[in-house]
Amino acid sequence: MQKIVFGKDARAELLQGIDLAANVVKVTLGPKGKNVISHIIQGGVRSTKDGVSAINEVCPDNPLHNAGVKLLRSASQKTADEAGDSTTSTAILVQSMCNQAHKLLNKGKSSVELRKGIEKATLRCIEWVKQNAKPLNGDIEKVRNIATISANNNTEIGDLIADAFGKLGDEGEITLENSLSDKSYIDVLGGYHFGRGFVNPYFITDQVKATCELESPLILLYDKKISKIIDLMTVLDYALNFPVPEGKIQRSLLIIAANCEQEALGTLIANKLKGNLKICVVYAPEQGVKRAEVMEDIAIFTGATVISEDQGTSLDKANFKPSFLGEASKVIIKKGSCLIVNGQGNSDDVEVRQRQIKEMMTEAPSEHQKEWLRKRAGSIGKGVAVLYIGASTEIERGDKKDLAEDAILAVRSGIEEGYLPGGGVGFIRCAEALKPTNPGENIVKQALYQPLRQLLTNNGIEDKSFFKKPQTSILKKVVAGVQDFGYNTKTDKFTYLESEGVIDASKVIRCAIENAASIAQMFLTSEALISEV
Repeated sequence: MQKIVFGKDARAELLQGIDLAANVVKVTLGPKGKNVISHIIQGGVRSTKDGVSAINEVCPDNPLHNAGVKLLRSASQKTADEAGDSTTSTAILVQSMCNQAHKLLNKGKSSVELRKGIEKATLRCIEWVKQNAKPLNGDIEKVRNIATISANNNTEIGDLIADAFGKLGDEGEITLENSLSDKSYIDVLGGYHFGRGFVNPYFITDQVKATCELESPLILLYDKKISKIIDLMTVLDYALNFPVPEGKIQRSLLIIAANCEQEALGTLIANKLKGNLKICVVYAPEQGVKRAEVMEDIAIFTGATVISEDQGTSLDKANFKPSFLGEASKVIIKKGSCLIVNGQGNSDDVEVRQRQIKEMMTEAPSEHQKEWLRKRAGSIGKGVAVLYIGASTEIERGDKKDLAEDAILAVRSGIEEGYLPGGGVGFIRCAEALKPTNPGENIVKQALYQPLRQLLTNNGIEDKSFFKKPQTSILKKVVAGVQDFGYNTKTDKFTYLESEGVIDASKVIRCAIENAASIAQMFLTSEALISEV
């Protein structure tokens, strides 16, 4: 069964959903923002201060309102995917733009003209952001500031992320894992890391750590399914009989394969348990073309050759060459990760591969593809940092993980496009640069003041009456200022924000404006709403 509404009634239904979701999420904004707790009957309780995570939990019973929620969610999610931060600010901008647009449409304004005005103002905003952004230039303190603010002023997370970027550089890869205690810490690993672990716990060599550690392993990259153990006999014989200098341990074998049949896997486990050969099987990361690319990265890092039908390589006795196998000083494999330490590939080849990947990043057609390439470049580069998130409860750990993910992406955004003043001032300076000539442009300008207003609201600073308007008074003083002069809602003082570390990656401001304007334009030109009920 469907329900269909038209015109202003359709937009009113959408707006109710947008307002509902925005009102839920905007309480999280700023250093004095609050958490949102969601209760799912079959999924327990979750607490979060991350904007997009809060929006994802909003699902009203009214399907027409839910359509509005989904519109808002799509804007915030896109900002999260592209920039990592400002998902709450995106929601605030969407709410303001859509409410203004709704009122103007009800007064008889043309939706086409309003849309053109919003589009024109958005382009000016993007231009202003790009012209006024300052580069990070490897400044670790500014990295720390962006990470801390993005993590809702969690200094522990900000410090750990800054430490990781300081050791690994701009291209370093940071992954998140659960800490076994309530303490968070970072472990910088010099090697190639990917998110696949041993396929069977019988491969574990250290029962206390629940890890499989192989010293000086030979590494086989097998980009197809291991159907029968006979497929690997040549490699197994070679590894078993590999010449080892006196006093050295027997070589071990790491197999990274697309898949492995149970019969073959059972034989490999039996060899390990009998002590014939230290061995471990790990499934190759990714799928399809991405898997082939990652396998080639690992091959270059370790000096191996990928065994695949596409390359015409095989392991039969007539074709096998010892050079097919890569080497490393050590491999550490956990339930969900594999770290190859000090791969023995040619260093020049590794540098060339990394350079090729970086060149591909400049031509990437989407943010998703660019992020994928950046991860590859980081993995094959200086190494990987693993940020272990500690907490007293799983609810707290989940919240901290959300914040850490946002902070890492926000720092990457700062590295890419520079930074602007935080605390809502970046939006305000952009608003003041606009000189609206029509109502559509003014919609964007007025919306850009709202993030600071919400920051003040979350600090308990609100206009109480016509004669008592502390929020408006602060806003006017910030507008009258220049550059990074603003109101620090953490200290409740006027200050020059950059000197106190209150900065935002310019990309998060740009993406918030772009994505909010996109939804506002869609809202403006919506004339019918169809939903199943």
